[in-house]
Amino acid sequence: MSDSSPHQADGQSPEDSIYRLLANPRRRQAVWVLAMADNYEMTIQQLASHLTAYEEETPISELARSDITTVRTSLKRYHIGPLSALDILNVEWGTVSPGARFFGAVRMILYAQEWSYERQIS
Repeated sequence: MSDSSPHQADGQSPEDSIYRLLANPRRRQAVWVLAMADNYEMTIQQLASHLTAYEEETPISELARSDITTVRTSLKRYHIGPLSALDILNVEWGTVSPGARFFGAVRMILYAQEWSYERQIS
């Protein structure tokens, strides 16, 4: 008899696994940056540049190459693999694009985002 349960071998649903992955701020921002990209596609280098600019609150043109390289290395070693394994991202020939679960991950980020409204209502 086959198990048609939506849970993975570790007992977590895919949604739980995605939520746990997105607990990491760099992974959340990587997904968000890709969501804002033209045609939902960019190279790992471009993704690293945008993430570095976000994290350092500095325009891309003013970033040190070594800082971008550090973020790119981190993406390749620790972040892109798990996001790809859960089909949030596809990576081919150094280009990152959405996987089948990408837009569900974007939705999770939006729902979990803390929003503040500064305007006074009288």
